[in-house]
Amino acid sequence: MSDSVISEGINVLAFGMGTVFIFLILLVLTTQLMTFFINAFFSGKEGIPDLESLESQTNVDPDIVQAIKKGIDLHNKATSR
Repeated sequence: MSDSVISEGINVLAFGMGTVFIFLILLVLTTQLMTFFINAFFSGKEGIPDLESLESQTNVDPDIVQAIKKGIDLHNKATSR
């Protein structure tokens, strides 16, 4: 009797782990597919105004503007690898 209980436990274990594995594979594939479609249809570059036009429209301290520019440059360098 204990052999059938152990084999049934192994069957349930294999079925559960297989189900989770397949779900995770599908999750990764769908997120990659969504990323591909988002990047293909919405590049995101055309809606961003240039910094010079924003500087002239705001009353922000120039030191803060420089810090923001440096932060953006660091972020762009880190993500462009």
